[in-house]
Amino acid sequence: SQTAVQDIVEYMDQTKQKFDLVICVDTLVYIGNLNPFFAAAVKVLNTGGMLAISAEQGDDSPPYTIRK
Repeated sequence: SQTAVQDIVEYMDQTKQKFDLVICVDTLVYIGNLNPFFAAAVKVLNTGGMLAISAEQGDDSPPYTIRK
């Protein structure tokens, strides 16, 4: 097992590893523009691999509010 402590998009852009599953929980709300994240996730997933994420509904303008 390997552990990486790094920006998630940087890690996925730099790694040569491929994965069957990428799990991203309580993270995407802190990223902003998600296009680089999704592009990097596609790059590291094996054919037929899955991306599992959690999502929260929030307001579109400051101050940002996370809702149930």
